[in-house]
Amino acid sequence: MSPTEALWFGKILATKKIAELSPMLNLGSSTTQYRTDTCPHIDKFLFAPLTERGVRVIHSDLKVNEGVDFVGNVLEESTQKELSTFGIRSILCNNLFEHVQDIESLCAALTEICPIGGLLFLSVPYKYPYHPDPIDNGFRPSLEDLQALLLPHGFQLVVGEIVDFGSYWRSLNEKRWLCLRDVFMLAAGIVDRNKWRVLFENYRYLFRQYRVTCAVFVMSG
Repeated sequence: MSPTEALWFGKILATKKIAELSPMLNLGSSTTQYRTDTCPHIDKFLFAPLTERGVRVIHSDLKVNEGVDFVGNVLEESTQKELSTFGIRSILCNNLFEHVQDIESLCAALTEICPIGGLLFLSVPYKYPYHPDPIDNGFRPSLEDLQALLLPHGFQLVVGEIVDFGSYWRSLNEKRWLCLRDVFMLAAGIVDRNKWRVLFENYRYLFRQYRVTCAVFVMSG
């Protein structure tokens, strides 16, 4: 999640009442270190303000790690049933749709977990290079695409926007180690097709704007 994206959601979250948000499920949360050190803007704009207001956030991911409150695969029925017992009121699902094998199954899982009147804070890359984690299915939806995808599952759009947030050139300037990594990969003659594809895609966006589709949906049933 980029700083611009985190700020976009942070401003909207600040307008919502605690009862509308808490408990909140953060899907694909990663670790405390990722949220506070690797990408400190995530904690600064999202979770620190929520914690200060008293919003309970349940961080969920696939692997046991520091800062992961609930470990499980949201696509599995047993996981959905257990999450449903937490009384979830809102869901953060950021940059996850492009990393699953079955997008429809993820939509169905969100429907099972999110209650009537519950809020879904969703973002998916719109213009962004290939980035497997562990896969990248190539899903790059517009706001209209997300509406068409989620409406049959009971989600109504509240607000949405395609947000620009820099380029690979900007990332290289901010994190010089990225440039050194790329030089090393070239010098080492790495031939792994997937790594070459990542490198090629990054430089294809050297001066092109990264863009992400950000949206808030409400479960209307």
